[in-house]
Parts: sequence; structure tokens; C-alpha cells
Amino acid sequence: MIALGQVVCTALAAWYIGTRFVRPRWNLGHIGLQVAVETALGILVFCYALYGAAMFGYVTGVPIVGRPLLLVTFAIVVLLALLALPDVRRALSVVVAAARRDRVLAAGLAGAIAYFGAMVVWCYLPAVGIDAIVYHLEVPKRILQVGYLPPFTDNVLAYYPMNVQMLYMFALEFGGEAAAHMFHLLFGFIAMLAIFGYARTLADRPAAVLATATFLTIPQIMIVGHLAYIDLAYTLYVFLALVVTIRYVRERQESEQMGWKWAILAGLLAGGAWSLKYTGLQLVLLLALMVLVEHLISKPPAVPYGLVALGGVAFVMFVPHLARTWWITGWPFFPFEVLPLELTDAVNWSEDQARLAMAWQQQYGAGYERTLGERLAAIYRVFVEAKFDYRFYDGVLTPVYLLAPLALLRAPRQRDLRMIAIFGTVFAFTWALTTTQVRFMLPILPAASALLAVLAVGRRGRLAQVAMLAFIALSLNEVYAESQLDKDLAYWRGEVSRQEYITSRLPPYGAIVEANRVLAPGDRLFLVNGQTWGYYYDMPGDGSMTPFPSGWRADYTFGHYRLEKALAAAFSPNDVVEFFREMGITHLLVNEFATFEASGLGAAERRKLIDFMGRHAVEIFRNPADQSYSLWRLQLDGPAARPSE
Repeated sequence: MIALGQVVCTALAAWYIGTRFVRPRWNLGHIGLQVAVETALGILVFCYALYGAAMFGYVTGVPIVGRPLLLVTFAIVVLLALLALPDVRRALSVVVAAARRDRVLAAGLAGAIAYFGAMVVWCYLPAVGIDAIVYHLEVPKRILQVGYLPPFTDNVLAYYPMNVQMLYMFALEFGGEAAAHMFHLLFGFIAMLAIFGYARTLADRPAAVLATATFLTIPQIMIVGHLAYIDLAYTLYVFLALVVTIRYVRERQESEQMGWKWAILAGLLAGGAWSLKYTGLQLVLLLALMVLVEHLISKPPAVPYGLVALGGVAFVMFVPHLARTWWITGWPFFPFEVLPLELTDAVNWSEDQARLAMAWQQQYGAGYERTLGERLAAIYRVFVEAKFDYRFYDGVLTPVYLLAPLALLRAPRQRDLRMIAIFGTVFAFTWALTTTQVRFMLPILPAASALLAVLAVGRRGRLAQVAMLAFIALSLNEVYAESQLDKDLAYWRGEVSRQEYITSRLPPYGAIVEANRVLAPGDRLFLVNGQTWGYYYDMPGDGSMTPFPSGWRADYTFGHYRLEKALAAAFSPNDVVEFFREMGITHLLVNEFATFEASGLGAAERRKLIDFMGRHAVEIFRNPADQSYSLWRLQLDGPAARPSE
């Protein structure tokens, strides 16, 4: 219960902070939307405070982030949560009174309690989300290990903006993985309040309840909602920034000065999104485009100079993350190329790897080569053909969202709907031209849910209501089919251990456990096409920060890239010996399928590696759950070794 208590107290403390800042200045018009904005901004205060401490430690070399600091943080959180209790009681009394008057709302509340209760139970499963163990949990774990936010030499994703990961660091110190999972789920809870609150400004209560339930039961959201990811957080801040920007446009119809404060709030929320993903820049540009298009349509007298505040505030909030990346790598947008600017060679990055990274991200949905027509068709296909497979957008949405544009026919002159349509259309277009992955589409679905609410109002919306209910049922069935419930139940019943459960979900895990057991201080492991699941690599290493005391190196996220280059340049096994010796490598963890099959190394490079391993490597372990993973000890000095039989 420590995990749940930690998350609840943090949420209440964040809300308390937000109420003191937001409530005197901005009235969002509905209690759900008001609480969502207040809590979202309060969470940012905690994230930036912890990020500042982690960066202070890096700059000064003082390991400031540790149990004493986090205990003080926890004490402050509990105190602020207690101060928030009067507001909690007042809000609950309003909600309970409304539920007593409205059976649909009461049913919606009961459904929400059941939904989040079940999701909380799932949060107690071990961490098996790939993005979580590669960097969302890996970075916080290493901060706790060394006391500050250090450089990473083998995890390119660790240079993305790192705001929500500070909450996960706080979680790991006290509530563990379960608390980190629940923090991500918390953003889903706040998104529920925001969607319902905004939908109520456009539609009646039953329609708002149904639209909110449709969003929460999207299969992709239910699958990743209880993992330590950032997708629900990013989706929340995008939606709130959109809603507040729409409010800015509405207020500036009277005068630009009246809308100014709303532009500032929109900038704070857009900055919150930008502090999670580089694509926050895209969000700011889309919001500006939406305002400018609406300005041309409605022709108010003043120029929308509030956009300067929106963009400026958002950029200021992104600067701490930009500065950290620039400081460590020498390149502010590492690892991406931006316009004609060149990448540096810092942290063993290269232009080839940048191009490979972009090609890899664009493979979702239909491979590397797609015409413009095929990419635009993906906007439709992602709702009807998506599967939990990277070739099919790597997730599942619900086709009912294809009905959302019909809301424009119900209320063609309503400004809010028009701006949502502008934002959603351009967002979907840019999504189709970049990375067509389901999770990258999620940020526009809360707004699309509001459109569904408009479509489902009253008797005229009865068909839409039936469709939404039907697809909610289908979504729940899809989640059941995908969730591997039998493995989860076996773990909860105590029939399998933590290691057995993780191995059942991530078969190569056994090889990592063995590497953790075998390697001694001073040893260093090189991953040959192995998963860079840094969160689970705990071998002691030699205590140096290259990259961490956990003592492993990798092919730098891109499979066999660096190793293949070294093999191509090698004239003899001695050249390969020097490649590993320079890095202090003592062991190899090899994914033999990805390395030695035809789709792996080239034929010449494959022969060189096999020759090297025959002379200088001894197999010491083969993973029983996935035979393609093996662990080898290198002998780079003295007589050549013989491989095991």
C-alpha cells in the first residue's frame, strides 16, 4: 500500500499547489477541467524541482539526490496532501450530490472506480514494458545509484526530455516499480477528469460520460496505462494546452489583452508536454497555426500577439532539458539532425546513426517505403487495421473515432469544434508523414472524444451512443485477448516467482540474470544485438561512470552498427581483440539469431566474428527460455581460448 499512498499523496499535494496558482487567475468552467489543470501544473512543480536537484548534482559533482532529499520531499508531499483535504471534501460533496441526481453519472462513477481499481492491481506486476526498462525506469534508477543525472554512453533515449521520469525516480525510492506504474496511471485519471469536464461544456452529462469511457477503454491505453511510460502524461498536457488555447481564442474575440493570461496558461501546459517529448515543438507550432487560421476566419481586430507568450513560456520550460543535452553531448537536439545543422561526434554518435534512427522510427505501419497516398491512408487504417505489432502501428485503437468528424455537421458554426478540427487534421497529417505509431496518435483522441460527446447528445445521437457502447465492449474484449491474463494471475497467486514471470514475458531475461550473477567488479559486458534493457543490468562493474557502475556496453541502440563497422575494418582477429580491449570488455552477451542469421551481419563480418570467438571466447551460459541468447567470457590476453562443446 506504500505505492498507492505515495501516488495519492503526491496527486493531492500537486493539486494543492495548483489551486493556489491557478484558481485565483483562471476559471476553466467545470470542476473536472479545473482540477485537471491545477493538478497537472502542480505535478510539473515537483518534476522540475527534482530535475533541478539531479542536474545540480551533475554540474557540481555532489551526489545530492538520495534518500535524505527524497525523504524531505516525501514529508512535504504528505503535508501538502493534508492541507488539500478540505478541498477534497468539497469536491467530493459536489460529485456525490450530482451522482445522486443523475443515474448515468452514478453509473459512470462506479465504472471509473472499477476501471482504476483493476488498473491499480495491474500496476503491481513487475516491469515488463520495453520503453520502461530501456529508459523510463533505467534513467531514474541510475540517478538514485549515483546521486545525480549523469551522462549515458550507451542509451541514446536517455537524452530525451526527462521530466516525468523524475516522478518515477521518487517512486522507485519508496513505492518501487508499482508506484512508478501508478504515476503513469495517474495521468490517465487526470485525463478522465479533463475529458469529462471539457465534454460537459459542449454536451450533456450522459454523452460526456460515454465519450470519456470510450477514451479510457481504448485498448492501447489500457495496455500501456499501468506501465511506467509517458504517453498518458503527454496526451494529458497536449489536450489541456489545446483546450486552454481554444479559450484564449474565445477571450481574444473581445480584446487581445483579455486573452493574454490564457495564452500564458496554454504556454505552461504546452511546455509541460515539451518537457516530455521533443514533439512538444510540433505541438506549439500546431497551436499557433490553429490560432492563426481561426484569426483569418473570425477576423478579430487585434493581432494574436498572445502567441508570443504561448511559445515563449513553452520554450522556457523546455530549455532546462535542451541545456542538459547540449552540455553533455555538444549538440542541443541530440540525437536528431535539425535542418542544415551538423551532429557532433560526442557520445559516439554519428550522422549514419541519425539516419538509421529516423528510418527505424518510420517503419511502423507499412515499412520504410511509402507513397504520400499510402501515408495519408494510414490516418484511416490506424483505426481499423492496427494490431499490437510494429508492422501494424504497434497498438490498437477503436474505429468509433472515425465518427468524430460528424460532430461538425451537428454544430457547424461552433468555434470550439472548428478549432479542434483544424488542430486534429494538421496533427494527423504530420503523424502520417513521420512516425505512424499508435501511441503517437493518442494526443488527439481526448479532443476527438469531446467530438463524440457532441455527436451523442439526445435522441438524435442514439445511433452514436449505440456505436460507442458496442466499441467499448469490443475494446474490452481486445484487451482481454492481449493482456496474457493467465500469466498475470499465476504471478498474483504466487505460483510463479518474479524471475519466472518476467522470463515468461521477456524470454531473454534469464541471460541478463546470469550476467548479473557471473560478472565481478572490474568486468564489463558487451551486448551483441542484445536488448539494452538497462534497468535489469545490475552487474557491479568497476565503479566508473562509463556508462555506470553496472558495467555494460552496447552496440548503441542500433543492433550491430558499431560492431559491424569494427569487423569490416578488421584484417585479423587481433584487430577485433583491440576493439573489445579498448572498451575493457570481458564478456559478451550474444543474440545469435540477430547476429549470425542472414539478416544480421554481412557474410564477411560474420566469418570474422566467428573466427574471433573461436579463438578468444568461451561459452559459459545459454539461455534456456531463448536458446539464441548466450553468454561468453573473453580471453584477450594470453593463449587463445577454445569454445565450449
